Amino acid sequence: MSQTGIYLYGFAIPDLVRGFGHPGHDEIGTVRVLEVEGLAVIVSSVCPAEIEAGLSSEPPDPNWIVPRAVHHERVLEAVLARSPVLPTRFGCVLATQQGLEAVTRAHREQIGRFLGEVANQEEWTLKAFLDEKQAVEALLQTDPLLSERFRKLPATPGARYFLEKKLRDEAHSRAIRAGKVAAERLHQAIQQTGVGVRTLSLRGDEPGGPPLLLKLALLIPRGKLLDIVGTAERAAAASVPLVVEPSGPWPPYHFCPSLGDPTQ
Repeated sequence: MSQTGIYLYGFAIPDLVRGFGHPGHDEIGTVRVLEVEGLAVIVSSVCPAEIEAGLSSEPPDPNWIVPRAVHHERVLEAVLARSPVLPTRFGCVLATQQGLEAVTRAHREQIGRFLGEVANQEEWTLKAFLDEKQAVEALLQTDPLLSERFRKLPATPGARYFLEKKLRDEAHSRAIRAGKVAAERLHQAIQQTGVGVRTLSLRGDEPGGPPLLLKLALLIPRGKLLDIVGTAERAAAASVPLVVEPSGPWPPYHFCPSLGDPTQ
């Protein structure tokens, strides 16, 4: 018989998630709530060896990882609809309930304090993209040097084509540089609002799409998203055109305290 361990999703407030349940996924059992040290602990039963094998596969198998990571996220989003949550990372498994209780006991104050701090806040992702076409056109019309050269292009198509292409390429390079400056101003404007801000990596995001110049995780008081986005959009409008795109709310991964490695 396979050993049974405990898959840990995160922590919540007991009174708000009492009776919560959610379907499992393949080898991950039905989601349930345990009350430990005055905290709600969101868990499933699982075979530790199966999770370890899936996570340690080389090369990683997206057909195994993606649906289970999505399940993990869906469970946390369902909990978030009822209670503040401190999420744990995907694939966190403890061997025994005694290990789970020991981890919870060791971090009881830290977890409880965090749940209180985020009780009326939400994590959102905010991205800022450069509208390349609009930015290039704006520079060709408003930049003193570029606009002068643009007006002096020859009218005949054959003579104009390569000169205009070269000019547009130069305007595009300037637009990217100006966009990065605008994104930094946007970043500073949001920081001045006093909300929680974490800068996220741009690598591997939006392949083939418009240039992504800024990606932030924000911890925002509930109901204040439109105010923050408005601040961002006004900052973006002050220079080359940026498209500001929020998404969420998400479990507050980027603002969680570190609980170390809870695997026991």
